[in-house]
Amino acid sequence: MPNQFPALAGNPSIIGEDTTSLIRRLVEGGNSPATIHGTPRQAMPPFAGRLTEVQIVQVLTYVRASWATMRVRSQPTMSRQCAANCTSDAACN
Repeated sequence: MPNQFPALAGNPSIIGEDTTSLIRRLVEGGNSPATIHGTPRQAMPPFAGRLTEVQIVQVLTYVRASWATMRVRSQPTMSRQCAANCTSDAACN
């Protein structure tokens, strides 16, 4: 939705090699910044405890394959170990 949510295409959290931010956003949720003249603040609920590690990997693999650059599309699959690491507060690369 234009002017409501950040674009997924080309978003550094999606196309970056380090997927920590992307995983944490899905697991922990988040809020958009509040601005005086911008769009109303938006929130994404956390999905920790609602999705299994396998489901987290499936969702984020789909997101990366759908809205990433060709470089990422060639290897968009995330590992369960990566999701497990990030859901347990460890670094993920």
